[in-house]
Amino acid sequence: MESMLVFGNTKAVDSLRIKLHKINLYSLTLFPRPYFSANINLMNTKRNIVFLYLYWHFIELTQFLIYVWSNIIFFIWHYFTIYGLLKTLFWPYKRYRQYISKPFSFGQFFETIVFNTFSRIIGFILRLLTIVIGLFVELIILIIGSFVFLTVFFWPFILITILMQGIKLI
Repeated sequence: MESMLVFGNTKAVDSLRIKLHKINLYSLTLFPRPYFSANINLMNTKRNIVFLYLYWHFIELTQFLIYVWSNIIFFIWHYFTIYGLLKTLFWPYKRYRQYISKPFSFGQFFETIVFNTFSRIIGFILRLLTIVIGLFVELIILIIGSFVFLTVFFWPFILITILMQGIKLI
């Protein structure tokens, strides 16, 4: 009956609803969503196409890449539920458990112990395998993301170097 009173408490339900409503989804990522401004007057420069490109490439594009990269990392972490699996690492597989019935017998007692032990071992192995796969995918995302970020960041310098080498060949 007490549990019915907890769920019947409208103040608690309303305060939880208000707290959930106030959660900003962007605050759950590693980096907040960047503000992409179309107002270039912040630069205190004339509207030169080179300065506009450099501003976009080194400021806005890097912010956007970090934002996307952090969202992918956040998604993978929660897709594999690594934190939740670590908390329940030694729980039985799918919560399969046997209980000893009232008329006690040693055969049923040992059967219950063996079943519960194997259920925990299977749950441990599957959860550990999922955690390892999730961490491996996180590592792959970090490597690919850092490669993409460095390539995009240094692309103007790479392009200028390639153009200078091409001009030398002519």
